[in-house]
Amino acid sequence: MKRIYLILIGILIASVNLPAQNSLSNLFNKLTSGDNNTINSVINTVTDIIGNNKVTDDDIPGRWCYQGSAIAFESENALNNAGGSIIGDQVSKKLDTYLAKIGLKENTFVMTFSADKSVSLQFAGKAYSGTWEYNQEKAEIRLNFAKLFKVNCLVDIKGTSMNLLFKADALLKVLKSISSKSSNATLKLISSTLNSYTGMRVGFELKK
Repeated sequence: MKRIYLILIGILIASVNLPAQNSLSNLFNKLTSGDNNTINSVINTVTDIIGNNKVTDDDIPGRWCYQGSAIAFESENALNNAGGSIIGDQVSKKLDTYLAKIGLKENTFVMTFSADKSVSLQFAGKAYSGTWEYNQEKAEIRLNFAKLFKVNCLVDIKGTSMNLLFKADALLKVLKSISSKSSNATLKLISSTLNSYTGMRVGFELKK
């Protein structure tokens, strides 16, 4: 199951009907009228991921297969300032649809990290080789695929699930590098979607 951070989990979509023009702060107001512990139990932030980070270099090596999109907000302010249309599952499903159009579907995108700091990426019948470097203090991986792309992304690992979370421009750089020219129209839709929201990290949920 996807882990969507700083977003109210799918039950809120089913239980609260918000028109697109309403802000998520209204949703917060509904919840904050109750038990604050309930809010804290379903909300996580990028800051939380970094502050509670227990991922080490030894956790990263392995063969990781794409499962779907992953989303995180930089802060509670980012959530409060966001439009109601980006409530968790809605954003995730929209991104999943666009990513599927460029071929990113379950198990079609595979990253294999090795202990010697090499990494391979397999997608659309092609294989790419690169290196990786992990900064535990920042909970961040530096991916270097030579002339293809060089990007940093936040990493969060729980059990056999890994989320790689990019800033919007970094994710688009990755997608443009590995997708075909025929995907340009879809990439523009993804770019438009990501540029509609600030303070958001997006990326891949991978499973070992």
